[in-house]
Amino acid sequence: MVDTLKKWGIQILRVEIQELKTDDQTGKAMLQQLEAERRSRALSSEAEGQAAATIKAATADRESAVQRAEGQAKALNIIASAESAYLETLSKSIGPEEAARILLAQKVIDGFDRISQNPADKVFLPSSMSGILELSSSAKSGGGNGGGGGTPSKPYSMS
Repeated sequence: MVDTLKKWGIQILRVEIQELKTDDQTGKAMLQQLEAERRSRALSSEAEGQAAATIKAATADRESAVQRAEGQAKALNIIASAESAYLETLSKSIGPEEAARILLAQKVIDGFDRISQNPADKVFLPSSMSGILELSSSAKSGGGNGGGGGTPSKPYSMS
């Protein structure tokens, strides 16, 4: 058709179909194909959206983990600086050995707090603060006899 019209000097820019008559079976087949293509595009778009959402969630999780870790690192640095200043001040006041014993006793008490947070766990604690101090002097001397003397340390009672 284009070749015939060129001979007459007519150029076709577009063709518009206004009405297409087909039998019922062909019409149904065309509708089925159109619906299948729409479903396919919808499923593809939904899958792309889910993939993008999963990537964004993973990125957000990663960023929050990094920020949490950075915050914990900063907190540990602040605590370490504060403990260092505390130990230095305490050492000047009462001497380095006694300051170390007090700091060790505080760490033991902090450890008791940490391990006793789960109500289902059984935790046995020394009945007195002197037991903790004996433990710290025993650990410092390297033996189990309460600071290196001839007297063995007292056993701890359970509470």
